[in-house]
Amino acid sequence: MLGTAPYKGSLNDGAGVYLLSKKEIKKLNRSTAKNNRANDTRDSATVFVVPKKEQILFNNLLRIYPNPNNGQFQVNLGTLTGKANQLNIYSMDGKLVYFTNLTNKTTYDVSINDLPSGVYTVKIMDAKDAVLSYEKMVVK
Repeated sequence: MLGTAPYKGSLNDGAGVYLLSKKEIKKLNRSTAKNNRANDTRDSATVFVVPKKEQILFNNLLRIYPNPNNGQFQVNLGTLTGKANQLNIYSMDGKLVYFTNLTNKTTYDVSINDLPSGVYTVKIMDAKDAVLSYEKMVVK
């Protein structure tokens, strides 16, 4: 979606890419006065709105080590322990190449010897398939 946003007080109203007008930026500035962009004077701005299902809890950090690795690595869930339900690994073209169900452990050993060299995305999902956290991983 490109064009004037159907801005209605919350950017979570609909996913997409919106081009906000100067009037809409002012409205957004008023609603986010505590934000350091409260005095934004641009004529327009592009805003990316992520669907609620894909919103990430950035305060819960996923750690993968070693990274880069050879297909054998550890995943530390940190504060996600107990909230996480599944670990998914995706290739750069978006294909799911590995998944496993998670329990209440904090650290998981993963061994995927047949992964070709490349960059992968590791996503931690909750029971409703919402993404809790993700991290890029390099396989040598």
